Amino acid sequence: MTTSLRLHSLGVWNKQGRTTKHTRILTEAFDRIPLLRMGCDRMDTKLIYEKTYRISMNDNSEGGADIDIYVDGAKTDSGSGAGIYSEQLNGQISTLGTHTSVLQTELMGITLGVRIIADREIGNKSIRILTDSKSALLALDSCMVRSGVVWECRQPLKYVTQRNSMELCWIKGHSGNEGNGRADEMAKRAARMPFWGPEPAITPSVALSNELAKQYTQRRHEQIWVKLSSCRHSRACMADTRP
Repeated sequence: MTTSLRLHSLGVWNKQGRTTKHTRILTEAFDRIPLLRMGCDRMDTKLIYEKTYRISMNDNSEGGADIDIYVDGAKTDSGSGAGIYSEQLNGQISTLGTHTSVLQTELMGITLGVRIIADREIGNKSIRILTDSKSALLALDSCMVRSGVVWECRQPLKYVTQRNSMELCWIKGHSGNEGNGRADEMAKRAARMPFWGPEPAITPSVALSNELAKQYTQRRHEQIWVKLSSCRHSRACMADTRP
């Protein structure tokens, strides 16, 4: 199931449009769990060996640049969101719906901050984007890109760094830093707000798609097992099919 979902996300599943026992695996799953039809956040691997921005994994709460942008993401049971705070650019939030992962909210926070720089056509500045997510920075530091969300974050970064010097910095979260604290408040506010528009706001993460596929496969297994008229001895010994 997970392999078929990955191939579906890459656009290479059943390109001929044939209906077979194998292709019905996804067709039936889509009917029961429509979210799976969206695929997952997986793209053809792209290799990028040159970065136009710097990554710093040390705590960079001290010092400063012409423009400092604090970014954060938040996820709750009812929603998710991203927020930014900057003394030079003020604050902004983005609601991201209920299916967005924590890492995706952090990456969208970075994307939000970079796009503000791009939209305002800011140039000839030193810029720092400060986040408490090491996972997001590691994803942007890798020369191998498999995630569409990471790829969409790198595009405005490429544009902005043509006219500015950019550093993406890690800072320790919840350590009393005012900028980080305000970005955290903005992200949590966004997560509490209703999302207006079709869900999902972002293509589901690979982890979410795999978990939904696992749950669906387990339910189908249990349904078939209960209705099975043969295998009496096995069914007597294995009343519960869950691992």
